[in-house]
Amino acid sequence: MNPQQIFIFTGPTISPDIAQQHLDAVYLPPVRLGDVYRISELFEPCFVGIIDGYFNQVPAVWHKEILQAISQGIRLFGASSMGALRAAELDQFGMTGCGEIYQAYKSGVLPPFTDEAFEDEDEVAVVHAPAELGYLAASDAMVNIRFTVAKAKQHRIIDQSTCRQLAKIAKKLFYADRSYTRILDIARQEELPENQLKSFSEWIVQHSVNQKQLDAICLLEQIKRCSSRPPTPSTMESFAFETTSQWQSAIEEIGQSQHIENSALNELRLKGPEYFAVLERALHSPSSLQKRQACKNPQHLTQYHSSPEKLNQLFSTYWHQNHDEPSGETLSPMQQDQRLLRYLKQRDELKPLEAKAKLKFETLSRLKTKPHSPVLSDLDRLQLCDWYFSTQLDMEMPNQIETYTQRLGFSDTESFYDMILGEYLYRTAN
Repeated sequence: MNPQQIFIFTGPTISPDIAQQHLDAVYLPPVRLGDVYRISELFEPCFVGIIDGYFNQVPAVWHKEILQAISQGIRLFGASSMGALRAAELDQFGMTGCGEIYQAYKSGVLPPFTDEAFEDEDEVAVVHAPAELGYLAASDAMVNIRFTVAKAKQHRIIDQSTCRQLAKIAKKLFYADRSYTRILDIARQEELPENQLKSFSEWIVQHSVNQKQLDAICLLEQIKRCSSRPPTPSTMESFAFETTSQWQSAIEEIGQSQHIENSALNELRLKGPEYFAVLERALHSPSSLQKRQACKNPQHLTQYHSSPEKLNQLFSTYWHQNHDEPSGETLSPMQQDQRLLRYLKQRDELKPLEAKAKLKFETLSRLKTKPHSPVLSDLDRLQLCDWYFSTQLDMEMPNQIETYTQRLGFSDTESFYDMILGEYLYRTAN
């Protein structure tokens, strides 16, 4: 199986560095509304795995887009966090759930806490740092706390009463404030047995359970097994995917957003050497690659804090003490574009590019002109390239146009000719 046909959405649960040890795939940031639809439309994935996803900051991945991907024959897997939630809701339609957390959401109960329903999103939610810090978790997930205190009871570090009380203390906290330090502080205020709390605080340093990561690895291993053998007919009941007016409106909005971002990146690509310089900074700046390199084993940073601000402060100290030179990364064109878009947004450099792209679109629309390079003859293309490189970039035309367009991130030369033809028509019109 070609790794470029396997897409995994992950984030604070498991880093791409660790995940890649289990499955060779394209690793993407936490999933959000429209991402599964874009993947299914722009590429030809065989497998899509959802581990992490956004809950509150931006709209969450829509059930309908997952169903649409399944209806196209794409195998969808979910585990750990957003993936476990969506799999528990959609497994009857063909989405495959993996791991203990998925099973708990499916059954509605997580032993040994059988006296309360397991259904809240906050069980898996964490606050985390941005992409530049590797989505490093800044709080402890409630579900991980449950597995940890249950294991501590099993090993007789704490008794059943203390196990349940610690879980209740954690559950009452806002998800972003959950940390073992905070839980133990409250437990001491409530006068839980000090000898058990002391033993527990020492024990968790080496034995706390990261069930979300364990389930993520379960998902990766299951996809690996499925991708290594011939596909088998699905045993799930087939369903008819309904194209509703709401769905049409949603995909039009998603498509428009994607078009604007792609057009903005093309405006930067038109600048040639400047594009390559910005891309180099985005991929190798200290704010991204070096910091992620320094953050490969950051567990000790997450034990004594409960806010993103403190996380960044701790991380800054850690990075300056442990910083080494960045190593190369192999990224797909899609991952490069995402990294570049984040870099431009952070520096407020994307909006001017979007404005230029919008103005160009409006200008060509008024002229009823749509660039379409296949109508160009070889001579036209040669003259167009000569105009572009000599007058716009003040440089010699590359000997290998195909190689140059690949460096720009295009999959074919026709897209490159479309881009410079549109620029030529726009400048001529003005």
